[in-house]
Amino acid sequence: NLPALFRESLDSELVASIVEALLVGLIPGANATDHHFAAEVLDALGRTPRFDLSLRGLSSEERTRCNELVTELERHGFHGGNDAGGLSRLFAPPLSMFSKEEIQEEVETCEASSAREPISLEVMEPVANESLET
Repeated sequence: NLPALFRESLDSELVASIVEALLVGLIPGANATDHHFAAEVLDALGRTPRFDLSLRGLSSEERTRCNELVTELERHGFHGGNDAGGLSRLFAPPLSMFSKEEIQEEVETCEASSAREPISLEVMEPVANESLET
């Protein structure tokens, strides 16, 4: 099974490749067996260690492709696991590790520090050329 195969972890590049392959397999006219297989694969991927980290590493284009696959499967009644919406929850965008307030505070700090006068490299240059002799 996939969780045992990827027991260490599953990188985002492999997740994107698997999703892409599954999408190709669901060309118009795909049958229920193809949809069932794709849903089972996605469900199994979600049980691999650190799957959430793999999702965080997806580009916006790769995330869009994941959403297209999940939407297609759920449109045909395949939700993964035993409950409706299971794949949507599994592939939902990861929650930020920071609150909106923390993010806003960081943005303000960065904006404030960029408004300061930049440090001149000329001041540091002689230090870099000095000998380290004692």
